[in-house]
Amino acid sequence: MLQTIRDACKFRQDAIDFALTKQIEDLTDLVGHDQAAAEAFFDKTFITEGMAFLLRAALQRLAGQNAQAAFELRQAMGGGKTHSMLALGYLAAHPEIAAEIDPKIVQGFTPSVAKVVVVSGRNIPHDVLLWGSVARQLGKEHQFSRFWVNGPRAPNEDDWRDLIGDEPVLILFDELPPYLENAVTISVGAGHLGDVTSAAISNLLSAATKLPRLCIVMSTLVGQYRASGDLSKIISQISNEAQRQTKPITPVDLSSDDIYKILRKRLLEEEPNPATVEAVASAYGQLLADAAKAKIVERSAERMSEEVAATYASDTAPATMSSSRPPT
Repeated sequence: MLQTIRDACKFRQDAIDFALTKQIEDLTDLVGHDQAAAEAFFDKTFITEGMAFLLRAALQRLAGQNAQAAFELRQAMGGGKTHSMLALGYLAAHPEIAAEIDPKIVQGFTPSVAKVVVVSGRNIPHDVLLWGSVARQLGKEHQFSRFWVNGPRAPNEDDWRDLIGDEPVLILFDELPPYLENAVTISVGAGHLGDVTSAAISNLLSAATKLPRLCIVMSTLVGQYRASGDLSKIISQISNEAQRQTKPITPVDLSSDDIYKILRKRLLEEEPNPATVEAVASAYGQLLADAAKAKIVERSAERMSEEVAATYASDTAPATMSSSRPPT
C-alpha cells in the first residue's frame, strides 16, 4: 500500500500547529539572541543561491576582503528579504557556525565576529531617530546626541566614519516605508524629518565605501509601498542613492524550485529514508503502468514515478557560488 506523506515524513510541530503570526519575521529577533537561536534558525532554513551569494559577499566585507560595501535585496513582498537579513545577522554574530551550514560560504577566508545593528522601520526609537538608533546599538549614543537634542540634523559622511570606525559592523535596514511615512509629517525647518532622514542614509551609504569593514544591507523600497507626494519623493531619493551605491541581489529565484526546497526544509523535521522513497516510487509507477495499459492515463504518464524519487532527492546544498555576479 502506498504510504501517505504523513506516514513517510516527520513534520515539524510548528508546521502542524500553524499560526500565521508565527510566520512573520522581524529583524528584532536578532536583538539579544544567542548561538542556540542562530542554530535553530538555520535548522529550518534552505540556503538559496541568492542568499548564499549575500552571505559570502557580506562576510567577506566584514572580514575586510570585499570592496563592495552595500547590498540591496530586491524581491516582491514575501520573497525572502527579511529572512536573508536574519541569516546574515546570525552568521555575522556567530561566524563559527558558517562552515557547518555550508563550507563554500567561507571558503578561502576567515570570517570575523561583527557588531550587528538592526534598523526596522516599525521599531525606530522616537527620541533618538534613525541615526541615533544606530549609535545607541553601537554603544556610542552620546557621540551622536548632537544630531537630535536641539532638533533633527543629518550626520554627514565624516560623522558616520568617526562613529563606526574600522571595526566590523553590519547594519541591516528593513521596513523603512512606515517610518518614512510618519517622518514626512514632522516639520523640520523649511522641510520635514523625511528630508533629514534621506540625507542621513545617503551620507551613511557614501561613508560605507570608505570604511573597509562596514557592510550595509537594505530591503528595496521600490514597489513595496503605495506612496505619493512627499513620501514618494523621499522613497525615490533613498532608492536612487541605493542604486548608485549598492549591489542588487534577489534572495529567491521564483522561476526555479527554490520555493519548493524552502517549504520542504521549513515543514519537515525528518525526510523519508531512501528505501521508503524507492518503495513509494515503485508502487506509484506500477499503478501508473497498470492505468496506462487500461488506457485510463496516457502512456507518457508512467514516467511521472521518476518525479517521486526526484522530489525527495538529497539536494539541500545551495548552488555554486563561484560566480562574482549575483542572481537576477
